[in-house]
Amino acid sequence: MNTNPESPRWWSKGFRILLLLSILFVTFPMTAVAEEPPPWPEGCTVGSLPSGDLDYPEDQIILTCLPDLWSGYLVVYAHGYVAPQAELALPVEELGLGTLPNGQSIIEMLMSMGFAFATTSYHKNGWAVEQAEEDILDLINYFEMDIAGKSASKILLAGASEGGLVTTMMIEKHPEVFDGGLAMCGPVAGAPYQMEYVGDFRVVFDYFFPNIFDFGATNVPEDAYLDWDSVYAPAIRSAIKNNHAKRFQLMTVTKAPWVGWDASTAVTTAQTLLRYSIVGTNDLIALSGGELPYNNIGRKYVGSWNDSKLNKKVERVAGDAAYLYEYYKTTGDLERPLVTLHTLLDGAVPFRHEIYYFDRVANKGRLPNLTVLPIAGYGHCAFKPYEILGAFALLFLQTGLENIEAIQPYIETLPEPMK
Repeated sequence: MNTNPESPRWWSKGFRILLLLSILFVTFPMTAVAEEPPPWPEGCTVGSLPSGDLDYPEDQIILTCLPDLWSGYLVVYAHGYVAPQAELALPVEELGLGTLPNGQSIIEMLMSMGFAFATTSYHKNGWAVEQAEEDILDLINYFEMDIAGKSASKILLAGASEGGLVTTMMIEKHPEVFDGGLAMCGPVAGAPYQMEYVGDFRVVFDYFFPNIFDFGATNVPEDAYLDWDSVYAPAIRSAIKNNHAKRFQLMTVTKAPWVGWDASTAVTTAQTLLRYSIVGTNDLIALSGGELPYNNIGRKYVGSWNDSKLNKKVERVAGDAAYLYEYYKTTGDLERPLVTLHTLLDGAVPFRHEIYYFDRVANKGRLPNLTVLPIAGYGHCAFKPYEILGAFALLFLQTGLENIEAIQPYIETLPEPMK
């Protein structure tokens, strides 16, 4: 497949659908932004649904949008990780709400094409895979019963980063609800592996740079996140950029992606992973019943200039990851089409997730339902617009949506799927 897309029928109906969807889903902020949401298009309603959760009792905030001439297609969006310290909010930045060249907002254009749209804040921030499952199913039921008054003919789910894991989980567990999914830059091999990656990076970083944090991986102060921007992020940047040997050893031992000749990519990877540790550790401890769901007892770290010393000195944690196996270690049992899109050098969620998940799906005999699209380059969710367009075009084709002939050529812009 070539990588230099032409521009067939720029404002054809099918292309406009894919364009707005690509803009809609390409961004992934780590935290919610406290701001007044812009006015939603006519036909959109902001509301709330009760959680029924005694531990996290806040209502989920929902957005539902129904066009006058509904095609029967419903697109549901599963948002990415939001710091647990933030207030619940609709994913305004992730939705990319704004003005397109023709003057319409992307949701207005989506509705003009006959698509309905729905999304949710979930009723919990932080690690919210468990809550997302309940909330998305409740949202769809509410949309069909109270907004549309009838069932959707096709339901597609898309999500980025943590939302990519949510998407994969929902496609695996609820094939009776969803017709297909697009998981972008997600930890599709599951939560246990992602926590292992983040946890290993934290303890190995502390070994090489012991003066950045005055607390360990399991005893993060509740208010530590308040010092992230002013204290920790600058200190991490300075440490990584100014210690070439330690930087190289850290990235080698942890296998964390970066571009070897560009120290700024090592800084970005380190800051991203360590920020998860600072803002999310106590949330994970609470979810897991009192201990961090991470265990590196007996793990041998290799790749430093003195592995013996590293393994003697590195912090050891004896946690139980049972909760993360439940929410969620993927099974690979795909009954519906799933397209995944992932950069090869993703520092936040490594591409290795895709390799492990591919093998898992193969072992279940479900490879015809999985398309893994490896995207060259560094960055988390760092996709070109035409790559998103092609991924959606492929998903539309695989799920039997009609009238997409005009945008099918964009499939040719995609890399060869992983085999």
